Amino acid sequence: MKPGDRVTVQIHPMKDGSRGGQYLTATLPDGRTMQGGDLGLPPVAR
Repeated sequence: MKPGDRVTVQIHPMKDGSRGGQYLTATLPDGRTMQGGDLGLPPVAR
């Protein structure tokens, strides 16, 4: 990933509708998907 790359991020929104949410996945420009764990683990490239 480099500055300017378009990345699609999927999040689980906050229950109260405020800004933010839980990070689920990110899809990189080359199609790879990165996902973080529920335990605060670093993202894993797939």
